[in-house]
Amino acid sequence: MRFVSSVTVLLALVLLAAQPSFAEKRLALVIGNSSYSGTAALKNPTGDAELVANSLRAGGYAVSLHRDLTSAEMRSAIDAFIAEVGRAGPDALSIFFYSGHAARIAGENVLIPVDARRSSAAALRQQALRLNDYLRRIGKTSATRNVVVLDASRDNSFVANGQGAIGLARIKKDLLTDARTYVMFSAGPGRIAVDGEGGSSTFARALAKHIRVSPRDLQTALTRARTETVSATDNKQVPILWRPRLGPVVQAGNSAALTEAPRPRLRSSGDSSTISDTPQPRFPWPPPRASARYVIPRDIVIRDIAEATWGDVESRLVAALDSAGYFDRSVYFVPSGFAIVTRLERIDADGNPLAEADRWPPVIGATGTFSLASYISRLFFAETGYYRVIAFIAAPRAFMEGREPPTGPEATEWVRSGLNAVPPEARDLPYSEDFTLTALIYEFRHEGGGIGAELLLPGRLPGRAHLERGRIITMLSN
Repeated sequence: MRFVSSVTVLLALVLLAAQPSFAEKRLALVIGNSSYSGTAALKNPTGDAELVANSLRAGGYAVSLHRDLTSAEMRSAIDAFIAEVGRAGPDALSIFFYSGHAARIAGENVLIPVDARRSSAAALRQQALRLNDYLRRIGKTSATRNVVVLDASRDNSFVANGQGAIGLARIKKDLLTDARTYVMFSAGPGRIAVDGEGGSSTFARALAKHIRVSPRDLQTALTRARTETVSATDNKQVPILWRPRLGPVVQAGNSAALTEAPRPRLRSSGDSSTISDTPQPRFPWPPPRASARYVIPRDIVIRDIAEATWGDVESRLVAALDSAGYFDRSVYFVPSGFAIVTRLERIDADGNPLAEADRWPPVIGATGTFSLASYISRLFFAETGYYRVIAFIAAPRAFMEGREPPTGPEATEWVRSGLNAVPPEARDLPYSEDFTLTALIYEFRHEGGGIGAELLLPGRLPGRAHLERGRIITMLSN
């Protein structure tokens, strides 16, 4: 009997050790409203809610799941959740996910219960629940972090006389900071989300895929859900994520606010730099002399993104490159910023990519160090014609190109030597107002007949024309 008892205890300990253990208290409120009495039923919200709730449970969250709530029921569920977060104390992480109808009224967002009736904006505001009220109340708890996700960017059919506004309104930043809250919409302000197929929305499926993570990686999960939604909808739907402003750093034993949270520093060693333990290959600096350049307008780069990060800019640029067919690329660090470099591609005389079968030449192996005088005569491509490499430089300071252009082997090696993505340690770094995204275009011409590939200085086209021919500007602007 003693042996059996010992085995039983040991088995119980093994099973307990196999279960996920979370130091923080993870709490989630999930609401899906589909069966509206005042308008046609929505097909996805209850499915969205179940999908996200199951994913959160797998991630160790205590989930309160509700479907098709009336106004009184929604208020009761929210009251109970906020009280639960308050009791959980400073170790709490709260997530509120809502899928259903919402509206933008007088610049504020309201969540609409299933018993709401089509009426004037003022009357609807009384029936609905104001998002700002929730943000203020959750901000009064001592939770470490709060997250609100709305999959509710729909055409407002509840306001009578055609006065309804499309999509949702922007979030006030002071509410986020006060509440230590992240707010995510399934589509940008004033825009409509794609419903998707199979009983759940495109955004909800992406969110459920990535949300079962540790609090430390939560922002990365939200960013990845955003990127996946953009890619799955071919840039038709671009979710937006608002973050609280970085607060001052308070050192132990000192109650005074000292300085703004510092930007993690790159540590150089040999041919690479590091953030934390991740090696970061460096792009040549100053960048080699280019055939053409173009500074991409900031409102295109971070459209619908408040307080953008490196990860936001990388996600937006990568989604555009994927849509334009530039699937091979590498990431590098430059001083206080990063670079994304495309693979060498073949283009026609007008700067358009060749057909897919002919677009990407074989990668040319590095064959030593080439001087400017020697590389032209020593570099040969398999086919005559024009070639292009594009380097996107995201940096907070002005720069001048170097005097020397890159050699052909250097340009082809760029896409093989870098990382496949900005590492997690750097994704949350702020893409502040002084950042610019500059495209440097390196255009080569190979004429055959024993003549090497020549970098065109200047190039045949201005920088923006190269990005237009490659459909990159189009994809960024969608």
